[in-house]
Amino acid sequence: MKTVRVASGIVQEIIPDYAHPVDQWYGEAFAAQCREAPDEVTAGWIYDAEAGTFAAPAEPERPTPQLTTEEIMLDMMTELEYRTSLLELGIGGAL
Repeated sequence: MKTVRVASGIVQEIIPDYAHPVDQWYGEAFAAQCREAPDEVTAGWIYDAEAGTFAAPAEPERPTPQLTTEEIMLDMMTELEYRTSLLELGIGGAL
């Protein structure tokens, strides 16, 4: 277990072991923001005060890359040239 400081439901920092007891090093107001957390918790984790649990932040959704018209046309032309080459070599099927 380790001690972390939570603000607005997010772990802001990990308190080093040498800074315990927290209230003597940082004061009562700061110590009131601190919680005991499992060892895997790092800054940025989410703290649910009602349940007293920590959760890793959700992975941000990666947008699907959108191809430009030029990229689509280039891909189509490359495919056409490839298939034409196969036909010329006598190893391709019908288009």
